[in-house]
Amino acid sequence: MPSTPLAELESRVGERRRTVDGLVVERGKVAEFARAIGCTSDVFYDPDAAIDAGYADVPAPLTFTRTAYFPRNLAEGVAPPEFGMGLGFDPERTVHGEQAYEYDRPVVAGDVLDATTALADVYTKSGSAGTLTFAVLGTEYTDADGERVLAERRTRIERGKPAGEPNDPSDDDPSNAGNGDDENGNGEERGGEERGDENGDEGGRPATDGGGSGPVDGLPAVGTPLPRFAIEDVSRRDVVRYLGASGDFNPLHYDGAFARRGGHDDVVVPGMYVSGVASAALTDWVPLRRVRDFRTRFVSVAYPGGDLTVTGEVTAVDDGTSTATVEFTVANEAGDAVVTGDATVGR
Repeated sequence: MPSTPLAELESRVGERRRTVDGLVVERGKVAEFARAIGCTSDVFYDPDAAIDAGYADVPAPLTFTRTAYFPRNLAEGVAPPEFGMGLGFDPERTVHGEQAYEYDRPVVAGDVLDATTALADVYTKSGSAGTLTFAVLGTEYTDADGERVLAERRTRIERGKPAGEPNDPSDDDPSNAGNGDDENGNGEERGGEERGDENGDEGGRPATDGGGSGPVDGLPAVGTPLPRFAIEDVSRRDVVRYLGASGDFNPLHYDGAFARRGGHDDVVVPGMYVSGVASAALTDWVPLRRVRDFRTRFVSVAYPGGDLTVTGEVTAVDDGTSTATVEFTVANEAGDAVVTGDATVGR
């Protein structure tokens, strides 16, 4: 259980605080982040292409606000992952369960964003790993005019299993996700061959089945597949590239001893990297400005040396709102789901 009593946490639901001050969205940072997660569209890299596509400037990828974790962007007294909310969760037993976004408009280069975070919910569930404590943090980002640009909801889960007892990979509850927002400590590298030039400027580029051929026009029909999109042989360099782009320096991604204490057998690929790959697959197919919301649920771990493949399809169309629901899965090289999710897209 968290060090903060559950009754106290429950009494604080609705509590809000300023968490991000002056997140400057820069073209170079947008390009760095987009490259790290495998975005292929020119709009993320070329201002002229972005303007021609109807954006005010280069748009930021769907999960770009992850860069708010850099200390320079955080309000005084705020630090990830709890954003100063005082949850009292044990970091070695805490995982990231779900991440969801709602977009009022695209974030673009030139934006300066502030954010306020609220403790939206706290609750417990019983699972095979003992009592799980859930905390939902809701964050709203506003621009320089005070207008909301997007909202995000992040669910953190503290696992109840006693420290030192390894996870049972057959458990199917979120306590085993440990997906890494929340590396091989035995001295052997599990990751695969490094790719790219000596400066690390290449590598991690996706393999697609039609995803790079251009965005889908109009509203896709039910059953329309999301083109296959894969990052093959995810390397430690890919992980480091993402850590540097996003500001995610959780020791689970680079400290083998820390990862083992949490029940893992290797350093873990960041869950939000996997989420970012899913977002890249979506915006490789549908223009980013048409995405209304995007949600990912973290169901298992990914390790360096494996593959990440995104597949999905349109599962519903609402003619009244002119929107379609896309459900997707990011699977590892064995075909096991690492992340599942859904998104709503418009015309």
